Amino acid sequence: WQAIRQVETEQIRAQTENVLADITRMVAIPVFANDRTLDLLTNLVNSTDLKPKDLVRAFAKDAASAVGLANAYIENASYLEAIEILSNTIEQYRDRGGDLSPAYASRGLARGSLAIIMKAAGEENTKLIDDSEKDFKAATQTNTHYPVTYIYRGALLHQRKEYEVALAELNQAIELDP
Repeated sequence: WQAIRQVETEQIRAQTENVLADITRMVAIPVFANDRTLDLLTNLVNSTDLKPKDLVRAFAKDAASAVGLANAYIENASYLEAIEILSNTIEQYRDRGGDLSPAYASRGLARGSLAIIMKAAGEENTKLIDDSEKDFKAATQTNTHYPVTYIYRGALLHQRKEYEVALAELNQAIELDP
């Protein structure tokens, strides 16, 4: 990112940002992503002094690259930032006819993970869990054959010790993509 800041011409800067968007798209589905690519983005998100909106401007050229960037925030346990990026992505791309199931699934994961680490049974925690479930439902309504939704939901249910439901979700993911 420091190198991009020093690029002199707009043309070269735009080309570099397009390459970064391509890299970011690769981690839109982290379960299937190259670990080195996810590590690269995770380290960038962790070490930069830039705000998420600045990184979105630089990296997110479409919904998939925005999801990839948000997934790097999730990997860093920066759930609020990820939720913000994903909410903006869903709002921005909702009427464009593309598959937003990765955005909904990742936002469901971020909200559910945040609820788990809060470890409180308060109103805010309940809302996070409800919103997470709504996101997973929206993801499956958008694309019933997207296995990552079931993997994320199964992982969260396992963390909440809802083992039977978690197993059913994970079995659904395996059925969709063995």
